[in-house]
Amino acid sequence: MASAVGFAALVGEAGDRRAVLAVTGDLPAGHVIAPGDLREVRVAADGGVVAASELRTVVGQLAAVPLTRGSLLAPGQVAGEAAYPPEGFSEVAFAVAAGDAPRVERGQRVAVFPGRQAGEDGAVPGGVVGTVSEVAEVGSLTGMRLTLLVESAAAERAAVLSHPRVAVLSSQDGSGDGDER
Repeated sequence: MASAVGFAALVGEAGDRRAVLAVTGDLPAGHVIAPGDLREVRVAADGGVVAASELRTVVGQLAAVPLTRGSLLAPGQVAGEAAYPPEGFSEVAFAVAAGDAPRVERGQRVAVFPGRQAGEDGAVPGGVVGTVSEVAEVGSLTGMRLTLLVESAAAERAAVLSHPRVAVLSSQDGSGDGDER
């Protein structure tokens, strides 16, 4: 009898669905949110997501992070214009040669390391870690342009990386157990 009551309570809670906002397509960080970028879905959620009734307050704001199609919108994922890039962060772009990076997608954490050449003084600059905000294929033989959101302190180091190589960091723990090229 007790398990029947517990099951009835669980089913009752599962029926309590709230109208929240979901992303309709992949959006890069910095994208100005338009009404068509979001849709209403009903889910069983206790918070951590933006209610559908807040659509008007979200439209016109910027995506603070890359947003993925089908994901539920969380409050910290949108911000006013002055918030992107967030304080203490900068965006840097890299031209990555074909074969020097695995397949990467917006929102992934990656490490970028110097490639085949050292600096003028023979020193090899250290790598940088960041979040992919944009990937643009330049050509199958040429490679891609990879834009990362990095800590501002690392931006100068990132700017001098030549022939960059990219490693995708593990999404589970960020320890770097991902694919490297």
